[in-house]
Amino acid sequence: MIERALFLRNPIGHLTYESNDLSDLNKAEWDALMIIQDILAIPSKFQQLLSGQRMPILADYIPAFQGVLDELKELLEDPQFIPAYDAIQAGIQKAEDYASHAHFTKVPACTLATCQYFSTLLSIHIMILTNG
Repeated sequence: MIERALFLRNPIGHLTYESNDLSDLNKAEWDALMIIQDILAIPSKFQQLLSGQRMPILADYIPAFQGVLDELKELLEDPQFIPAYDAIQAGIQKAEDYASHAHFTKVPACTLATCQYFSTLLSIHIMILTNG
């Protein structure tokens, strides 16, 4: 929905300009929406990747989950995301807490070996989704 609002930013501005009941967002609010869209795109890719399978398997889930954490941590280094630093950090902490409770440490070795192999393929797939 945020993506649609950003796409329709100019028509929304014209509509709100002509209406006494509506007000347009200011530049800072539109910029904040762009940042939020970029942040939410990361877990959305994760969800899209796993929802394409009838029953996601651990060999796909673990590297995908790690990919989400890695991408969120990369945002912390980007100056564009400084206003959202606390929210991103809280999301990372929540995901790490979840991972520690999910007992990823008790995963069979053969599954982890498969995860290592497929994590490379997953990284390529995520790059294609991101750039495609």
